[in-house]
Amino acid sequence: MFSEAKRKGKNKMYLSNFSPIRPNNLSPNVMFSGSSKYSDKEVAETKARFVFIPMNAPTDLNPEIKKEYKEITLTLKNGMKVKSWYSPPTEKGKGVEIFCHGNMSPFDKMQDAALRMLDHKKQLGIGALFVEYPRYGVNANIGPEIKDMRDTTLNDTVEAALEFTNKEGIPNSRTLVHAISLGGSPGSHIAAVAPYLGSREPLAGLILEGTITSMDKLLSDGRGQKFADIYTNLGLFKDIPDLRDIVEEMPKRPLDLSFNVIENLKKVQNTPTLIVCARNDMVVPSIMSNELLKARPYRRTKFNMSEDGDHRNMGESSLKAVNDFVIETFTNPAR
Repeated sequence: MFSEAKRKGKNKMYLSNFSPIRPNNLSPNVMFSGSSKYSDKEVAETKARFVFIPMNAPTDLNPEIKKEYKEITLTLKNGMKVKSWYSPPTEKGKGVEIFCHGNMSPFDKMQDAALRMLDHKKQLGIGALFVEYPRYGVNANIGPEIKDMRDTTLNDTVEAALEFTNKEGIPNSRTLVHAISLGGSPGSHIAAVAPYLGSREPLAGLILEGTITSMDKLLSDGRGQKFADIYTNLGLFKDIPDLRDIVEEMPKRPLDLSFNVIENLKKVQNTPTLIVCARNDMVVPSIMSNELLKARPYRRTKFNMSEDGDHRNMGESSLKAVNDFVIETFTNPAR
């Protein structure tokens, strides 16, 4: 039922599903060991642009998606209002699946995921909320400039999504968060803080799919230059002709640009978690998912590594693992 092959073509997971960054307070006067013609500020701002790439070219929506999903407004704690997409449960309080998308993957680029959530709704009666971040999709003109984007912006958006579903009468204990790649950072964040928000309970479940643990590791070993070439071929970063040189500097700087996914997971005590990845993922190495697993020893965690997938398509075994996990979450919550 959930085979990507049956829905192949337009809307597979996009190549660059990166995760957000958490830099320290930056100053152009901060020095690092070694010499470079680029300041820390230049490198950090380029790094933010390198991580957050909305790719907001519009795509037609599937008729079923148009029918089932409605545009809603989420209000962040700083007062910012962003749009997201919601299909309510068949019965009040039945439950909800909140989806945190990856980079270059706003709603219209992730229609396979949106359709799978509707499949879950048909099976279980649960709602579906596809979170759209500032500067992505329908929010293309809302939020800080890309160079100023931080993981806190995404965290605040997902917190607002949880607040919305609580107001819809759905407690945290009937809420599953499914996060892919870039979305793994806000997804793990909301799982860590859920006991202190809304109904003040742990989430019912958490799925992390192809999630990054460190941007610096991801850009090491020549991989960053490969991404730079891909982005250049896509017509991005035309204002930075020496992009490859700046990307090479990114992992060398003494700036904290790793993510907090591992630390978040260590705080998630009572939420069943599924970690899925593809052995042949050429974007986010599967070893990063193994690192996530190590952060949750003996803590109600399942792991699936598919042999037939990649970053765009996690493969049949992972798709089945996700479907089984969603069903188990809402039919056997005491597992």
